[in-house]
Parts: sequence; structure tokens; C-alpha cells
Amino acid sequence: MRQKFLRYFLTSTFLVGLLLVANTTYVAHSVSSNKWATTSTEVDVSGWPSEWISTLSAAMSEWNNAGANWRFTAGNTGHQFKALNLFELDGSLAFARVCINSDSPSCAYSYPSNPITDADAVVNTYYDWSTTGEPNKYDLQSTITHELGHWLQLNDLYGQSDYDNRLTMYGYNFGVGNTEKRTLELDDIQAIKQLCPFWTYEQTFNTLNNGDLNGQDSWSGAGEYDVQTSITHEGAKAVQVNALNTSKLISRTVPSFTSGQMYFSVRRDVNSTGKIYFTSYYDDSVGGDIDGNGFGFI
Repeated sequence: MRQKFLRYFLTSTFLVGLLLVANTTYVAHSVSSNKWATTSTEVDVSGWPSEWISTLSAAMSEWNNAGANWRFTAGNTGHQFKALNLFELDGSLAFARVCINSDSPSCAYSYPSNPITDADAVVNTYYDWSTTGEPNKYDLQSTITHELGHWLQLNDLYGQSDYDNRLTMYGYNFGVGNTEKRTLELDDIQAIKQLCPFWTYEQTFNTLNNGDLNGQDSWSGAGEYDVQTSITHEGAKAVQVNALNTSKLISRTVPSFTSGQMYFSVRRDVNSTGKIYFTSYYDDSVGGDIDGNGFGFI
């Protein structure tokens, strides 16, 4: 149990300095298989220094605006972010602790399975912090953004390239005055999108040439057509329908509905020919299933 905690503690820490590792290769991003059961979590800022509130908010917004199905919110309950003087603490600027499938105080020391049930983080006030990028102090926002990434189950990265060093989830802080990790890089964004996708693939509907769409097997030239399908669902709050000509997107609609018939239009580009494929996706932020019985022109 203790060995697992120490291993997780070390991989959840933003360290001072730079470690040179031989034969280290470029790693785009690394994520855990553990997830939150929800698509948002509240950060308890009641014990957080008031002068640092805006900095914490900016770090949360960076993840909130990454295009993933996830939101951090600030409040007086929920998962704690603390500022404590932990002395040198083996060189750690801050650390995150994530509890999985347990409500006990020691849940961070063992993580048998999903889902994540709790998380907290500590910023070590033994070190000098800055919210304005002062050259002789550590950047608070960069560090908070990194630790929130651990709450989301993004792992530390240890690569040698300059690009690795710019990643928010790079495992070592590059010294005082460095503010570049405030902003997520593409690989950080891809990681959170992988963990918290907006749309989940549900099913591919019938093609035009099987008789379900009035027997048509091609659709030549420009034109707009109304299409309907009968869809039932449980819990999903929106459906995305793509009409594809091989791999080419023709049109996209995201209608909200409660049940029953769904109507939408598809438009074909000029000189576009070939078979049409309809693919359904649903917003899984609420959960539930969707079933469809094929499309038809009306």
C-alpha cells in the first residue's frame, strides 16, 4: 500500500530543477485509465489565499476551454486546493492526490478501480511564488494548471525535446520565472479530449443503396434534402448526425429532442457523387443509449 502511494506521489509532483535522462524519447501525452464519474468537479477554495483566487480561476479556465467535456468550478465545498508550508518536501513545489473508488482518508494510498471519488492538491509555500511572472519566483499559475491535470488523470511527461519541455504536463518545472506552462499545448489538449470526449460513437445507420432511403444509390449534383429518422433514447440530451460521402463531411446537425421523430436536412456539394453514409453520435455527458431504425427521405 505504501509503495503504491509513493509511486503515485512521485508521478503527481511538479519538481524543482531539470533531470537529464539518457535515451528519453518524445512522448505526446500519457493518461490513466481512471476517470471521474461526472463531467465536472468543484474546487474548494475556502482555504485558498484570497490574493491567489484569480490565478486558480485562470488555471481552471485553461482546462475548461480545451474543448473537452469537462468543467472545473470554484466553491466552498468539494475537492480542496491548499497552500501549506511543507518545508523542502524533497524538492517538490506542489503535489496532487487522487482517490479512487474509496471514501476513506487513506484512499490515495490505494486505487483498485474506477471511478475517482476525491482529489486534492497542495502548493508548498516554503518556496516563493508569483502570480505575475516575476523572474526570481516560481510561477503559481503554471504549477496549478499542471496539478489540475493530475486531477484529470494526465500523467507526467519526461522527454528531452524542447517541445516536451513546453508541455503543461512536463514533469519538471524549468525554474523560476517560467510562465509557459500556463497555456496548454496541443498534446495536453489532446490528452484531456481523450479522457473527456464530447461525443461518443453510437452506431452507423444504413447506406443509401440498401432500399431504406427510397432505393437511391447515388446523389448527384448540388441539392438539399429533408431526412427523418425515428430515434429513442435514455438520458442523452443531443444527437449529432453526420452525412458522409465516403470520408467527406456533407453536413452536420446537432438537434436537441426528447423522443420520437427527428428531422434534419443534408446538403450535397456541387459535382459530388457517390453513396451516402449516415453516422449517429450522442452527447454522453448525461449518459444513456440511442437506438435508430434507419433514415428515409421525405
